[in-house]
Amino acid sequence: MKVFGIDEAGRGAVIGPLVVAGVLAEESEIRAVEPRDSKEISPERREEMYERILEAAEDWTVVKIPASEIDRLRLRKNLNLIEAEVMANMVRAVSASSFFLDSPQANTQRFAELIEKLSGKKVVADTFAEKKYPVVAAASVIAKVERDREMRKIEKAVGEELGTGYPHDQRTVEFLRKCAKKGGYPDFVRKSWVTASEILESVKQRSITDF
Repeated sequence: MKVFGIDEAGRGAVIGPLVVAGVLAEESEIRAVEPRDSKEISPERREEMYERILEAAEDWTVVKIPASEIDRLRLRKNLNLIEAEVMANMVRAVSASSFFLDSPQANTQRFAELIEKLSGKKVVADTFAEKKYPVVAAASVIAKVERDREMRKIEKAVGEELGTGYPHDQRTVEFLRKCAKKGGYPDFVRKSWVTASEILESVKQRSITDF
């Protein structure tokens, strides 16, 4: 039985892209790989599992939404809808017996209904789906590895470490402060994020006080 799973990486990040991955595979084949939730394994283990998943999968797809595109899209829609549209496009493009996806919102039934409306196919949406369905765990690994690679590309371009790109990471926050002091953020920073706007505002206020 062919199954298709979808998960994302970078949803809450303030730096870097949102990466959505889909994996199509025979259920028995993907179970044999024993994929794990990408957050539970080391980067080295993820890279190893990434290769095994690609070997076992019949097909796979990755959509990377840059920070600047997220900022633009959020002018007229929320992040849940942005994700839903990407996931629905993936579901629409493949043939499978079952579709499983990680829901970004607590009301999983509503999110599933939205995907079904957009794709015309029946899906199963669940929170923490990567812990319940091996094919979603596989998608989570693909998404995480691809996002990590994008982050390393950005670090190489700017010549310094950016951390995970999430607001809780001190290296990420320090980089944002450095940019704010220089007057603004590069395109790979999600300027519409509260963290980014608050740091920029605090730096501006400090500059006025210092003056």
